[in-house]
Amino acid sequence: AGSGKTYQLSQRFLHLVAAGADPASILTITFTKKAAAEMKERILDSATSLLQDTETAAEFEARCQTFFHKAEQVNGTGSYPPPLSAAATAEKIMAQSNALNIATNDAIFLQWNTKFPAETKAPPATEGGAIPDGGCLQKPALLDPEAEGDREEDDWRQVGRILLATQHGRDLLSRWTSLSEHHDFDALVRRVQGLGQLSQQVWYQEQHGQTSPLTAHPIDPQLPAEGEFCQQHLSPLLQELAARLPPEKAAVVAQLSPLTSVDQLLKSALFTQKGEVSKSFLRAKALRELCRPVICELEATVGRYIDARKLGHLNTEYTIIQEVFRLLEQVKTELMAITGVMTFDGLLRGAYRLFHGDEGAGARYLLTRRTRHLLLDEFQDTSRLQWAVLGELALELLSGRGT
Repeated sequence: AGSGKTYQLSQRFLHLVAAGADPASILTITFTKKAAAEMKERILDSATSLLQDTETAAEFEARCQTFFHKAEQVNGTGSYPPPLSAAATAEKIMAQSNALNIATNDAIFLQWNTKFPAETKAPPATEGGAIPDGGCLQKPALLDPEAEGDREEDDWRQVGRILLATQHGRDLLSRWTSLSEHHDFDALVRRVQGLGQLSQQVWYQEQHGQTSPLTAHPIDPQLPAEGEFCQQHLSPLLQELAARLPPEKAAVVAQLSPLTSVDQLLKSALFTQKGEVSKSFLRAKALRELCRPVICELEATVGRYIDARKLGHLNTEYTIIQEVFRLLEQVKTELMAITGVMTFDGLLRGAYRLFHGDEGAGARYLLTRRTRHLLLDEFQDTSRLQWAVLGELALELLSGRGT
């Protein structure tokens, strides 16, 4: 903010018109309606200055001439028409002030989805989908993590309305709350809300066949069940440890046999809850040094199982959260088909389809007949999916005489 981007883009706009561009052929994209209004105001104010201020007009014409001569040196004499005068540039802009194509990215994407519904593949109405009879949402945009404006926590209560309105949703909620006392509905809402922030990234990566962020943690497929793990890996180590201990300590270790669970070991006097052999159990330094090789291997083996169990627990959570997320995505898609209201994610995905694939070739041709230049405000805030759309438009323009 405050770095002069709006000024630079407005000046670029003026210089493009001076170089021969039709003002209506310059697509200028901003992130907010306020920024779009400010951009248009800055362009028109600058054009007015070219008419009223002779010094500003002279400086503008000097810059245009310098650029023109350098372009001729690179591309040869006669490659470009000479630039317009400052007055002619201003008059050309003022004459088409109502036709200037300056808008927010969502407005542009809505325009494209509306104009080319076949190419953007707006979802058709579906039967027997996730939405129960009578519907369960009145404001589809509230499910969109990218929606403008602040969203109250109560809005996410609609997640619960979806879950409770379908059998699949009720099953998911039941599975979640059965995990532990900490897995309540509010916890599920927070996790789904956080995952919703990745909806663009998830969709984009899936379109490209890349690994989705919705991927389970890898777990060693060779890891046996808990009882078998204890018998195969822990019991032999406990026996080896007992053989090195004095009788009273060995008796404590012997009480752990047969070992059937890791928790049984963690709750004993031998181990701490952190998965380490208790220093209070083996206080004597010499004894601890004698047993160190076994202790290290025992702690590492217990730690390996604890880590795998944590990953398994996370994967269980992930599976439920992912299914809830997919259910919400399905509901959003059906709502867009039923109500005709599209979220920003839906608009962006439609624009992506328009610029990727042979089906949108004709539409792209029509768009580039009108649009010959692209100016993008706040580029650093452009998401990967947004650039997958606008970058393709830029390539279409650069393949001709656009900039």
